[in-house]
Amino acid sequence: MHDAQEIDYPTVPSPTYLRPTEGHLTDALDELTERVDAARERWPDEEIEADDREIIANSRKQFERAKATLEDIEEQRGSFGELSAAERLDVLGDLRSALGGAEQAVALADLQRGNRERDDIVATLGALRDEYESVIEDLLYVAPDLSWAVIAYGELDEWLDNVRGSIRTGEHHVHGEGNTDIVEPQYSAGQAASARARLADAVRLRDSLEETARENTTANSLEQELDNAYERLNERTDTVTERVDFDIEDGADEDEMDSYAYRRQARQE
Repeated sequence: MHDAQEIDYPTVPSPTYLRPTEGHLTDALDELTERVDAARERWPDEEIEADDREIIANSRKQFERAKATLEDIEEQRGSFGELSAAERLDVLGDLRSALGGAEQAVALADLQRGNRERDDIVATLGALRDEYESVIEDLLYVAPDLSWAVIAYGELDEWLDNVRGSIRTGEHHVHGEGNTDIVEPQYSAGQAASARARLADAVRLRDSLEETARENTTANSLEQELDNAYERLNERTDTVTERVDFDIEDGADEDEMDSYAYRRQARQE
């Protein structure tokens, strides 16, 4: 173990294989601008009205963070092309988190004024979960080799896992026993907005990964590679087990033999 600890960490050619384009970041920034403007329209004096200030404390805080993120990243708009892929990914993540914060303020206004109902948010989350499951079901792991697939699609899976987590958190808030029709649903609306945007990002990034992989003419579906590897393993296992003679000692019960190779040979016979 001491020797292993002295081994240098392996290096990878790129810190990330997810590469948001300049246009991707610009679209995300425009989406955040629209939601911040929508919140300002609903609360022109930027004061969220409520008799119980605790109802709005978190929403106001999230909205302030969303505005700060918007102002900060807006200043970077002209230099998106100079950012590395990893830096662009970080910016995209910040924009999506801020989008949820802005939507929370919008949802609170709508809920208080009767322009949105708790059931509307429940329906939104249900539809979003269906979309998420459809994306997962249709996801093809296309890669030039297995190591590339592990890194690239591992990153994409993390992005999708964030979507799943946001949906689950939103469902928890809106379905919790004893929850009100205003406080918790506003949180759920924010989670839903962030999750929907991140799911669209995942589809966009997935398409980019597939395009990159297919630029290599030898790239095949990872599923096919795994199928081929499984078949090769079966052939090697057959070859090895055929060479082994399993003799049971006198008095031993065959049921007591616990060996994968033995069971495999028994099935073949």
